[in-house]
Amino acid sequence: MQKINCVGVCKGTGSGKLYILKDEQISDLKNEIDSRLETAKFSNAKSRAKRIYDDYTKKAASDNLKEAADVFMAQKEILSDEEFDKFVVDLIENENISAADSIRRARDYFCDILNQSDEEKMMARSHDVYEISDMLINELSDEKDSNDALFDSDERVIIASKHLSVSLIIRLGRERIAGMITECDGKNSHAAILAESLDIPVVTGCSLNDLYPFDGKETIIDATDNMIYVEPDAITLEKYSEKLSHKDTLKNIGDTKMPLSFDENKIK
Repeated sequence: MQKINCVGVCKGTGSGKLYILKDEQISDLKNEIDSRLETAKFSNAKSRAKRIYDDYTKKAASDNLKEAADVFMAQKEILSDEEFDKFVVDLIENENISAADSIRRARDYFCDILNQSDEEKMMARSHDVYEISDMLINELSDEKDSNDALFDSDERVIIASKHLSVSLIIRLGRERIAGMITECDGKNSHAAILAESLDIPVVTGCSLNDLYPFDGKETIIDATDNMIYVEPDAITLEKYSEKLSHKDTLKNIGDTKMPLSFDENKIK
């Protein structure tokens, strides 16, 4: 068993298989590109992303998650932000880099600026920019998403990622997400607020690099006592048998689904 210290963001306990979201990095390769083609791909990706946000907004509203629906509407508006759009297109045309890498660089640039603010609103907007950029990059690719395996399974999972994602929570739902580990986000991010409203435990304070060796392993997170247990031993399983929010988890972690239970009044 491996024990990893963490910091609780949304209190509670959860168990499932650890799944670390893949985050593609900016390429160092300087390949020749067709700037007009890359600009068109960027424009088409924005159009598809807007339609996806419309679907997410409808789903959140139908599940009585007004806060999430409002977030999706706000994120869709950012897709039309002229400054972000111009920054990406200028990178494509003037630095001869792909649309995907241009979006990544624009994401990092604007997130760094927003994160310098002490205002919670600006920090939350940084999370939105990051999530929007990831969606655009996914829409640019004709290849299978490296995270598609997450949606091809029905196992309960502990998701670890650099940033929390409102759209990921909506897509998977409470019945799939047993808990979340974030490297960067805090309690005031939109996704953390949504996770808390759905009683999804969230922790931070640990590096994804420390978790990579345990990707796919059975895991318990305790956001109250600030601890992560990877491949928990029999004593730890017994200790958490009454704390865990789903039944029979100790025999087959990840096999049990929980019904959705939304309370709109709990969303802040």
